[in-house]
Amino acid sequence: MSIGRNTSWLFFGRLIAQLVQFALTLIVARGLGEAGLGQYSLITAALALANTLATWGTDTLLIRAVARRQAVDAPLATAALFVQTGWSIVILAAVGLAQHWWPCLREPSPTYSCSSPLPLPASAPPSGAAWSR
Repeated sequence: MSIGRNTSWLFFGRLIAQLVQFALTLIVARGLGEAGLGQYSLITAALALANTLATWGTDTLLIRAVARRQAVDAPLATAALFVQTGWSIVILAAVGLAQHWWPCLREPSPTYSCSSPLPLPASAPPSGAAWSR
């Protein structure tokens, strides 16, 4: 195949994927409402970040290695598996600790401010309030 033809396939594949994602977002927005769409977007963004952190680019490394050699290099694949599994465990542990440390991840509480990344009392002034006087 030529480079132009391959580029066209990649372009149209990404275009179709973006259109499907846009349509899915519209459907989800109508079904969940404003608050539900916000939660859905937060979860989607968190999962995308966690996936990026967990793989550390090993998926791209494996694809390039297979494309060059037309075969899977067992030591490279094993190392990638251990890297991804190890970082997935670290991320899961961090999420578990964050859920324990930040009460708003469990359920909103009247005693804590859920708009702050730190578990501050709800009566605490918002950050920068002292500077506005």
